[in-house]
Amino acid sequence: MTWCKPYKFSQSLTENQQQIKQTMNIRCKLMIILILLHLEGFASPLYPAQLNFQKSKLQVTRIDTPGFSYRELSYKEIVDHTTGVVDIERSGDSLVFNRYPNETIKVLSVSPTWEVRAHSTSGIATSFITNSNKLFLSGSIVQNSPQSVPFHIFCNEKIIDVLPGKEDTTFNFSIDLDLPPGVKNKMIQIVFPAYSKGVLRRICLQKGASLEKKIFKGKMLAYGNSISQNAGEYNGFLTLAANNLGYSLHDAGIGGHIFQAEYLTQSLVKNPNIILVEYGTNDWSGNKKADNAKPFLDKLCSMYPGVPVAVIEPLYRFNPANTDAADPFKNKLDQSLEDYRQALRTICKEFKKVTVLDHKMLLPKNPDLFTDGVHLNEEGQKILSDNLTTLIKKIIGNK
Repeated sequence: MTWCKPYKFSQSLTENQQQIKQTMNIRCKLMIILILLHLEGFASPLYPAQLNFQKSKLQVTRIDTPGFSYRELSYKEIVDHTTGVVDIERSGDSLVFNRYPNETIKVLSVSPTWEVRAHSTSGIATSFITNSNKLFLSGSIVQNSPQSVPFHIFCNEKIIDVLPGKEDTTFNFSIDLDLPPGVKNKMIQIVFPAYSKGVLRRICLQKGASLEKKIFKGKMLAYGNSISQNAGEYNGFLTLAANNLGYSLHDAGIGGHIFQAEYLTQSLVKNPNIILVEYGTNDWSGNKKADNAKPFLDKLCSMYPGVPVAVIEPLYRFNPANTDAADPFKNKLDQSLEDYRQALRTICKEFKKVTVLDHKMLLPKNPDLFTDGVHLNEEGQKILSDNLTTLIKKIIGNK
């Protein structure tokens, strides 16, 4: 690279030539500064910052500046106020929120569907208490599935905005919100999309505004399939049950997933108070025996010694329509779903810290509580969350 050097002139210069010399020297110095900034990875106004996600093919440009005098939350502050992640990765001008370590993602890559869904942000939330009257937020929603799943923004448990995203594309947003005036302590919650990938670039409050951490009574960790991944939404049964208990939530649900011991590469949460396991419906429909639950539970209990584990046995299914009928549908192993449940109960009895939660204690047998015969609607999520909260309190001693 040839560096730009200041021009040299003879000492006998006219006044006009002196001005030309000063102008050219200033331009050379500015060019050197811009080149250095570019080499260091900083973005100048001439060269907008861009973010390239290899898997999502996302292109993000520079963000707008909020229309008020603000303080921007630092990377450390965002990390300290975010739950449901193993790490938050800096990528260009953006923050990428990860539910799983890379080692786990590699194991899940045997199924493209699992891998894509593992990159979603189900159950992740950034929560804090502030006296700010303004909130500025910018980021993106990357669609990891055909569904369009939004961010939800709460103030004191009431939704103040929904960022819906767009199907099959990336939605970039930059919003400037008015928070309720006259309220000293405002609990702000930014709930991430469940089946999409939520990315944040900036969170800003009014300049001089307070920032306090939300205190949780405990931690809930949940492994499961799409029923659990959907439950990481703001109105899903896992989020609601965690809120009932005053717990933080780490939702490790993956749509289509089954009991898979090798998937447990490392612990996701330090010292959880309760671990939920919700597998089985895909195992049964995929013609797999309940035997796969044993190595999974062996490894899980070794990773989290002494932590109570609650296994949610497969819920009612109405797809196929006669799954839980008197003359039930059977899979290729000649096994009904109730046969599978019974086999799972037998395996769970081998583990001292494992409790099986009876599906009949969690939900009534009512197809109107489901969207498609397998996944719950909003009413079903609420009923399940209330019953689950009651059962968890019995397991942990109502702490």
